Amino acid sequence: MGTKIKELNTYFFNGSIGEQPPEGAERTVWKEIDEEDDIINSNESFDRWCAHTKPGEVLTAGEAKQVPALTNGAIRMELMSSASGAAETSQCPEGWHEVRVIVDGERTITTNGKNFTLKQSNLLVLPAGQSYEVSGDAPAIQLVVYGAKPFQLSKTYPDQEIEGDLFLQPSAVVDKIPEGPAGGAHFELVESQDINIETTFRSTDQGIYHRGFGQDEVHFQLKGSRATRTTQGEFPLAPGDFLLVPPGVSHRNVGDESTIRIVLYTRDPLNVSAEVASHTDRPEAAKTLA
Repeated sequence: MGTKIKELNTYFFNGSIGEQPPEGAERTVWKEIDEEDDIINSNESFDRWCAHTKPGEVLTAGEAKQVPALTNGAIRMELMSSASGAAETSQCPEGWHEVRVIVDGERTITTNGKNFTLKQSNLLVLPAGQSYEVSGDAPAIQLVVYGAKPFQLSKTYPDQEIEGDLFLQPSAVVDKIPEGPAGGAHFELVESQDINIETTFRSTDQGIYHRGFGQDEVHFQLKGSRATRTTQGEFPLAPGDFLLVPPGVSHRNVGDESTIRIVLYTRDPLNVSAEVASHTDRPEAAKTLA
């Protein structure tokens, strides 16, 4: 017998846009589990396996390059490295809306006559087809999420007075978030019909386990190092790493370092891109069955 701990089971896609659960459907159930028996020594069988993807291993410091990590027909999650130097003009890909989050360094994005200075954890939404200019005096790393459907501010983001351009500074509002049963500060940022993007600020172990159904869940390590303990093993994440957690896999993050994560829930299953397949770790059981 091991440590008794609560587990939150969620049965539908974690988003407020698009198709919703039937009226009266049970959305969540709390359970008590034994961490040693039910998680660490779990003998559950799975249709899909966790994937710990490290696109940062493909990037070269100071070199301008963009690497896809996880994708499906409606969503692309990529890691971008930017070189220092003069401003460069770009445009969102045709048919794709763009979300940028600074992982390391600093970038200024100029669009529609406005300057947005992005520092670590800041987020900017760029609509499909919109032109912009990017500049910076030093190399930077960015998380870039492309979506086929428009993004909008989450209804629960602490600052609901944002109008026009969606430029979010989570570090400036984190103190407004009350601590829940999981501990730390966890809140939603932006969402579309296909994805819900949240963030977590934490310096202790997560106080509960979560088992989601009806969605893929991705943990992106933005700041610091932290592990995710799952029924498929434990995965230590460094900045720039992605962990894909398939439906039905119980998990919580553990560690005592002050960290920031971006958590992304997608309605449809994701695939590891070919570009990072050789830089992706999977559970030992998955390798045995491959």
